[in-house]
Amino acid sequence: MAKTIIVLEHHDSSEGFTLGSSVLDHSALVKKREIDSDVSSVRRDVLKFYRKRISCKCLKRMQLDARKTISKMGRCFNCKIEKERVNLSVCSKCMVTQYCSRECQVARWPGHKMVCDKRYQYNLKKQIEEKEQQVVVKLNDIEQTGEKLEQTEEELQKTKEELKKKENEKKEDQAVFEELGLELKKKIAELEAEKAELEAENDLLQKKTEEQEETLAELGKC
Repeated sequence: MAKTIIVLEHHDSSEGFTLGSSVLDHSALVKKREIDSDVSSVRRDVLKFYRKRISCKCLKRMQLDARKTISKMGRCFNCKIEKERVNLSVCSKCMVTQYCSRECQVARWPGHKMVCDKRYQYNLKKQIEEKEQQVVVKLNDIEQTGEKLEQTEEELQKTKEELKKKENEKKEDQAVFEELGLELKKKIAELEAEKAELEAENDLLQKKTEEQEETLAELGKC
């Protein structure tokens, strides 16, 4: 049941769908590794999995008790020895498969390489897509900020013209007008500096987007 839930939570509609489909998402693979093992701490991991999805006081109490009495355990993917997870290493590429030693990792690599590469490519593509979405959102924010700055500049210009008109009408208020004029110039300078900073940030984001597109292009050649 838990494995089916993981598949449904991380299902990618672009890849087609079956309950037995291979989940490539990193977080899903880690969850599946923890609840799909025969280690002594599987009860703790399963209780944690369901507690996050079901509001139940009894389940919460059981999971808290398990945390106090059961250590986090894992199993080496090569020699199958069971150890505490803190004493196991994970594959530096897919960041999922566990090993008890460098020797076991090297020994298992020929059989692990294909699935490791597939996981890595999937999650790299996902990270790039997420970064691209963040860039798009940031660019939209910058564009909206630019529009607000333009509107503020127009309002400031209008205010300046009104003040000039009042200056012609009431020369006795010259001192007050000069003080307001200085404040307006300072505000305009601050807005221009902020606009320049936003334009520089926009250029940097565009550069990052181009670099990400080049990375995708290189991945497509592989």
